[in-house]
Amino acid sequence: MMRMYRDHTIEDSDKGILYFGTERFLSEIAEADNCFLCGTSPSESDFNDEHVLPAWIVRKLDLSSSRIVLPNQAAVPYSRYKIRCCRRCNSLLSRRLETPISHLWAKGYKAAANQIRVDGPWLIFKWLSLVFFKTHLKDRDYRISPDTRHKSKQIADTYDWNALHHIHCLIHAILSQVEIHDHVLGSLVMLPAKSLPAHGRFDFGDLYAAQTIMLRLDDICVIAVLNDSGACLQLFSKYLDRITGPLSPVQIREVYSNLAYINLGLKTRSTFATRLRGFSQVSLVAELPKEVRFAKHNHPSYGALLDRNCSHYLDSAIHPNLERIRKLVKKGKYSFLFDSAGHFVSDSMEKCGRLPPL
Repeated sequence: MMRMYRDHTIEDSDKGILYFGTERFLSEIAEADNCFLCGTSPSESDFNDEHVLPAWIVRKLDLSSSRIVLPNQAAVPYSRYKIRCCRRCNSLLSRRLETPISHLWAKGYKAAANQIRVDGPWLIFKWLSLVFFKTHLKDRDYRISPDTRHKSKQIADTYDWNALHHIHCLIHAILSQVEIHDHVLGSLVMLPAKSLPAHGRFDFGDLYAAQTIMLRLDDICVIAVLNDSGACLQLFSKYLDRITGPLSPVQIREVYSNLAYINLGLKTRSTFATRLRGFSQVSLVAELPKEVRFAKHNHPSYGALLDRNCSHYLDSAIHPNLERIRKLVKKGKYSFLFDSAGHFVSDSMEKCGRLPPL
């Protein structure tokens, strides 16, 4: 038997909650200490919590004693970077997502990309949505200012949880197994990454406002925009088509910055909803705009995004005109991907942090 509540929460007597209405999502997920996936209280079930950065990555890179640097510059051990999760959901996520994704990564870029072409993108898109949601839910625990001598809001206090509700609907579908229509899929890019020992095997970034996430591990990088129904990929595809080889860390972050910037500037957007058909079929759907339209904007500027995302690598770069390059980056007038003739830079960062010439 299926029941719909006043806030549009949909519950099945056998399967449990199929869809969290906005009010219930806020009270039982965003504002509570319950399991982040199913909403179960710690008093109702056994908990063993869930790593924000997947446990298999922590093991693969031996990060248990390392620390992640948060937006407020505080450093938190990966061993403590977890969120509340019941044992049942933790096991389910491992079985349906983490184990298949770890096996996919072990194949290397060429085999993984081929598997995505054959099996489709949903496995990796749901996984990136999961990492994104966990990251921002965990921000409830951290102050904007780490200086405890002064009053400070938590990082998550600045979030619009209605925007994160859609992401939770996506990851809750891993549990509920509701149907997800194709147009719900955002822009997803898998790219070959260079293995440069000086710059590590791993890189991660996400931008809350742009609903964009990037993760690089060994020779594979994935970037996803979670709420655009593929519009950003449509607008940026002509540049991706000019990439002819593996990307350096700073080149990956240029792609990441571009997709995030495009998403921030979309004038026409998809709208997402959950539909109940005949009290039997629940589906996540997207209504697409008649056309994809982009408007240039200045908050933040493309240069500000590029500088923010690439500054760590520029700090270690060696170039006779590095200061001028950094100024051009801040203005959004420099590319690590392509030289002045528009050709892909194949030797990026291979020799002393080599950057394209001015």
